[in-house]
Amino acid sequence: MPLTGVLSHAKLVDREVFFQVPFFIDEPENMKLSEKRDLAYWNARQTLCIFFDDMVPLGPVATFGRITGNLEGLQREAAEVWERAGKRIAIRAKQR
Repeated sequence: MPLTGVLSHAKLVDREVFFQVPFFIDEPENMKLSEKRDLAYWNARQTLCIFFDDMVPLGPVATFGRITGNLEGLQREAAEVWERAGKRIAIRAKQR
């Protein structure tokens, strides 16, 4: 962390935005069906997935974090990405 990228909308899932990351994980851990607020890694496409609302997951992903604040702001930004991909994002670990 931090991870940065250019967002695209996962229109098939409907409530997910994602960006590619510059690494590959051979054996991802914490595989589960995603839920609203999850941050996850999808190995098949080397992407960091951000699930911002209720949706029907397509399959398990390696979940590693949760959105803890300003979900409404993320939802507004994701709605814009639906129309126009290319927003930049930075993901940082929460300070303890």
